[in-house]
Amino acid sequence: MTGTREAAKKKGAECAWAPVTPRRRVLLGIAASLLGAAAGVRAQSGQRPYRVGFLGALTEAAIAERVRAFRDGLRDFGYVEGSDLVLEFRWANGRLDRLPALAAELVRLPVDVIVTGGPAATRPARAATSSIPIVMTMESDPVAAGLAANLARPGGNVTGVSRMAPVLAAKQLEILKELVPSIGSVLVLGSGSEPGNAEQLDGARRAAALLGLRLDYQDVSGVEDIASAIRAAAGQRVGGMVVFTSPILVAERARVIALARAARLPAVFADREAARAGALAAYGVDNAELFRHAAGYVDRILRGGNPAEMPIEQPTRFELLVNDRAARELGIELPQSLVLRADQVIR
Repeated sequence: MTGTREAAKKKGAECAWAPVTPRRRVLLGIAASLLGAAAGVRAQSGQRPYRVGFLGALTEAAIAERVRAFRDGLRDFGYVEGSDLVLEFRWANGRLDRLPALAAELVRLPVDVIVTGGPAATRPARAATSSIPIVMTMESDPVAAGLAANLARPGGNVTGVSRMAPVLAAKQLEILKELVPSIGSVLVLGSGSEPGNAEQLDGARRAAALLGLRLDYQDVSGVEDIASAIRAAAGQRVGGMVVFTSPILVAERARVIALARAARLPAVFADREAARAGALAAYGVDNAELFRHAAGYVDRILRGGNPAEMPIEQPTRFELLVNDRAARELGIELPQSLVLRADQVIR
């Protein structure tokens, strides 16, 4: 949530992805100036800077836009990196088995709060500490995962925002069906090792039953699985593909898109970066704004807030991107109804 510190205190009263109006920009600038002055006082007083850990399953380059938004959010709240705040990044570079050791390293520093770049990082962080606050960013269902007692009052050291992935998976199928009305079967790529994958698949299966679609789910644990799954789908004349979010599928996004295009397989992703990179469509939350919103949680915690009492928020706004170039390449005419609903049409 962008805005002033007072806005950060509102518990769910304002959408995390609310547009920034000119008036809000003015207020934001005033707040940043005031808070920046306060931060300078802290730095000059000789107090140690706040230390914020960031635990990521991938590389910084893979989620650069999200990290940039997180940093921007901290600046909006008046923090000056390198002065009153130090960011400690730990990246697993796609090797999920490294996450527990990296989480333990952040705990030993110690850091004042840990921000996790996704569900794969949240579990190791929580296993490493029950006392250091953890701000999660992309959890599918934190209550079902046992990370929180409930959304309104988490009750532990984990809070943050949920991505509502099961809802996204169902909507991705609906959009694919709208784009390709004659479609009968759909390849679904997911990763069983990704927390929340089962919930996404369950949501997709329920939607498929209503839409009259057959799902061919393929679990991806390595790069070779991507190519074999898409080749097999092309040979079986599968009509399209839905791609869930997981570390490997984000890291290998370009490969997935290239293989889908070569197989002339319409593909719908959850991340807007995919549509901009050549996929037919994407439907999901604005991940950059989600990470910016995480900065608000960090601010409240650093000012003494208790994560156990900070409501976990869910997005109320989703974005749809369609790629007209990809559609023309596939011989698909974009439905006017979809074009009018889209947040962005890439031409």
